[in-house]
Amino acid sequence: GPKLEPLRAALAAQQASGIPVELLTPQQAAERLPICRFDDAALIGFEPEAGFADATLVATSFARAARRRGVRILEGVAVQGLLRDEHGRVTGVDTPQGRFHAGVVVSAQNIWATELARWTGIATPVKPERHSVLALEGPEAYTYQMPVYKDLGSPGMLYCRSYGGRQMLVSEGTVGETLAEPDNEQGDIPMDYVAEVGAQAAERFPSYETAGLASSWTGVYDVTPDWNPVLGRVPEVPGLVVAFGFSGHGFKLSPAVGRVLAQEALGMPTDVSLAPYALERFRTGQLLTGSYGSGAVS
Repeated sequence: GPKLEPLRAALAAQQASGIPVELLTPQQAAERLPICRFDDAALIGFEPEAGFADATLVATSFARAARRRGVRILEGVAVQGLLRDEHGRVTGVDTPQGRFHAGVVVSAQNIWATELARWTGIATPVKPERHSVLALEGPEAYTYQMPVYKDLGSPGMLYCRSYGGRQMLVSEGTVGETLAEPDNEQGDIPMDYVAEVGAQAAERFPSYETAGLASSWTGVYDVTPDWNPVLGRVPEVPGLVVAFGFSGHGFKLSPAVGRVLAQEALGMPTDVSLAPYALERFRTGQLLTGSYGSGAVS
């Protein structure tokens, strides 16, 4: 299909960067993930060091590490606005617990990044988009020793992994439900959707054709028009560094993003250029193009 050559190029680029990536035959892939069908797969890449992480453990570990270095974290305290001097430079934030002053303010507001538009008058092209996750329970075990599976050839570009025992976590990597306002409350998942995604999963995991729905939940992405984040300074608002619009990629990128934002805030050279991720690209039309198309969380 149309994603074959982009995948081939991505695997080659990873190998050229020193990332251990292997090309597998269908037989070799089946040895690693025996509950999956690979007989008609056109290209199979395997990254031995890839995997997944517990989001709560990662976030709390980041927080503990920051506190050990003297960072003060205020939970449940909403920022009500930016403090600015007579020249328009951001000098801090206003909260219910008082005003906090800083030489540089870093805003990473996720689906609430639209508040920046209200505070600064600068448009923030981001919309909240709800996505669903299903935990299917089938007759065969999907063990934690088995690799994560990503199917670029399926209609939903499915992501599947072990959820322990005989349960498999499944989600789509395509466009979700746009919300009128930022809202992280749980949404309804129609049974038609469960059946449709379950059928896609059963195409590759035949024994899961009779799987039941063990649990399900929803989450909300902060999505930009090109499905890539906005990172760095905003020229019209000196003293402000932003990070929003990760469009489903934020968790895996967070260690690198945190590092380059710290470098940017301190006026240091960044490990990678932030120019392609500047907010101005939406005004100039220089949007980023993903290898697998718009809306691909891959």
